[in-house]
Amino acid sequence: MVTWNDRLSGAGLIELERLVERCQQADRSRCLSEELLLRLRKGTGDTWASWVPGAEGWSGYAQLHLTDQGAWGELLVDPSARRRGLGRHLLDACVQSARERGANHLDVWCFGDHEGGARLSRSLGFAPLRRLLFLVRGLDSLPPLPASPVGLEPFEGSRDVSVWMALHRSVQPDPTRAWSEDDLQLRLAEPWFDPSLLRLARLDGQAVGYLWLKHHALQTEGELFRMAVAPAMQGRGLGRYLVTWALHELAWRRALTASVFVSTSNEAACRLYQGLGFRTHASDCCYRRELVAELQGDRAHAHDPG
Repeated sequence: MVTWNDRLSGAGLIELERLVERCQQADRSRCLSEELLLRLRKGTGDTWASWVPGAEGWSGYAQLHLTDQGAWGELLVDPSARRRGLGRHLLDACVQSARERGANHLDVWCFGDHEGGARLSRSLGFAPLRRLLFLVRGLDSLPPLPASPVGLEPFEGSRDVSVWMALHRSVQPDPTRAWSEDDLQLRLAEPWFDPSLLRLARLDGQAVGYLWLKHHALQTEGELFRMAVAPAMQGRGLGRYLVTWALHELAWRRALTASVFVSTSNEAACRLYQGLGFRTHASDCCYRRELVAELQGDRAHAHDPG
């Protein structure tokens, strides 16, 4: 029996941090996405968590998020509790909960695309859907910064939220993966947010792109968190300029490496980053199980007079 909770308490977050640390040490990859943890901390009502207590902290953890079209799940199993059926139990619980909530499909991420997680996903009827590359480059040598085709202005929340949202939606081909304004506000309220690292590119007063970096003064790695170029400006070198500007900015802030996540389906972005010296460090794979046909089959079976 799995119990789902729509918020994580302070004590729960501490237990989860400890579990994440143990899993990261064993797997050498990230374990959970930022998105769902933000929602659980805020209690947004569309995300739930479940955990399995163990002798020394949590043995397992699952989180589930419901969207307009489907559901998205992630799970963790403590290295000392693996190969005992706990991962299958948690993934089964995600499937059952997603079906009960009326989701058309369930996506699960296998971070690091480790063999165990991939094998478990496939055994429960999930198929590969999308792959995300984690690219990294050093900042000891930098490409020359080309002449600026635009002005880069720091983000001003009260003025620029609607501008940022319009740009974001214009470049996100999949509306199910586009952020809402609430999603943006969750990030703007985070302690790590630095408005000087979120820049809007303007040409003749019109916003034509944005660049969002993550970097803490004590960290040696900076992340290209989000970047977009308006469709009308694509193919004109603005993307290359923004990435190169980001590398110089992170180096100036004493970061030693820069990283970025990019979908393999975004071939233009992959070419851009690789052409500027980024190399693949790891990859994550999203697996999907369609639930609509299962729900329809269940209903048909329930009404079968035979």
